[in-house]
Amino acid sequence: ALESARLYDIALHEIIHVMIDKRIGPTPTWFNEGFAQWVESSKTFTPPQKMLSVEELENQFVDNLDVDKIPSADRWSLFLFEKLIKENTKSNLWNFMQEDEGGFEERFVENFNQSSRSFVEETIQSYSLEYSSE
Repeated sequence: ALESARLYDIALHEIIHVMIDKRIGPTPTWFNEGFAQWVESSKTFTPPQKMLSVEELENQFVDNLDVDKIPSADRWSLFLFEKLIKENTKSNLWNFMQEDEGGFEERFVENFNQSSRSFVEETIQSYSLEYSSE
């Protein structure tokens, strides 16, 4: 049987998915999954081991990726979301979630000063440079 703390984390994770869908509508999978993982208190960050493309992280990777890539996609999602929070402020995220107008991309640009795609591309590029030099 699952411990009650783990059940709480799973419920909270799933509630975040519903909240994002209701407040924002469609979002890239990395954002939706990364946010849900970030809120989970039991989730600990493990660096991504496999490089993935922007397209693989933007699309519904649970349905579209090979099963062996899903753990890396989950790690990338959390990595990207944590980087977004570290480079900005929680108030940017709060404003992003509170806005009533505009879709995901419009809100992202307004609150984080770049497109979500450029954020992901720059992060992947900097990580791959760091990763390849080790």
